[in-house]
Amino acid sequence: MRIKRTIRFLSNIPAICLEENEVVTECSIQTSEADETLDFDFVSANVCNKVIIK
Repeated sequence: MRIKRTIRFLSNIPAICLEENEVVTECSIQTSEADETLDFDFVSANVCNKVIIK
């Protein structure tokens, strides 16, 4: 079993591409600068996660 990993930039956005047995998974995360320092209270906050798959 062989996994091929490549890292590239799409319009200054880093993208990771994993390929195994002709199955390709590409992930890119777009970030932005925060206007101010954010302080999250994760102990008392209800956190909901969402994944979007195209």
